[in-house]
Amino acid sequence: MFKMEPWMWWLIAGAAAGLVLLIVIAVLERRRARNRGPVLRHAVPDDGAQSGAQRAAAGAPLDPARPPTRGRPRRRA
Repeated sequence: MFKMEPWMWWLIAGAAAGLVLLIVIAVLERRRARNRGPVLRHAVPDDGAQSGAQRAAAGAPLDPARPPTRGRPRRRA
């Protein structure tokens, strides 16, 4: 009959404990995200303002009165 070495039992127990720890962390983070979701959605005002890149990605035409920028936009002082 096969007898397992003591270090192998420790390895299996450690791997099981790590898996349980990861599952507990995932459940707690999911719960925290679900509870904070409405608070975060309420904190960020959604006035429908989008950047030009977001509108272009959505297929909407860009503002013709505003010339396209090349490269990185300038920082405003």
